[in-house]
This record gives sequence, C-alpha cells and structure tokens, in this order.
Amino acid sequence: VKTAAAPAFSLIGRRDVRSGNSWMHNLPILAKGPDRCTLLVHPEDAERLGLTEFARVKSAVGELVARVERSADMSLGVVSLPHGW
Repeated sequence: VKTAAAPAFSLIGRRDVRSGNSWMHNLPILAKGPDRCTLLVHPEDAERLGLTEFARVKSAVGELVARVERSADMSLGVVSLPHGW
C-alpha cells in the first residue's frame, strides 16, 4: 500500500518565558501549569491535515509527538515548537 507523503512545513522555534531552555522542566514546582510544549499550527493547515489533538513532527534528525495548538498568528506552511524540548 502506497501512502502519500506528508506535506513539508517550515519548523521554527520559539521562546517560552517559563522554560529557560529546558532546565526548568525537571523541577515540578517550576514545570506546573499548562502544557507549554505545543506545536503551533495555522488553523487552515490543521484543518487540511485533520490535526485535532496531537501531531507527529519528523525531521532528518529525529521525531516527536506534540499537542497541537491552532494559532492564526502562524503563517500557512509554518509550524512552531518551543526551544529546549
């Protein structure tokens, strides 16, 4: 069975004020609150790809699964993950 390749997206990083480039992830008192490691995706891209809750992000160097957060602030074809995750 041949499956269609997923469309290519540009992946950009972003800063999270409560992250500190990953060092704050290990302390429960500092890591509490809402999930900050989310994949920002333009709503039209999310709809077109059927992304509801999670998305698998793959690159030449690895892959991960992240919670999808729809954001009209993102350009079409661009997704964003915070640094340090």
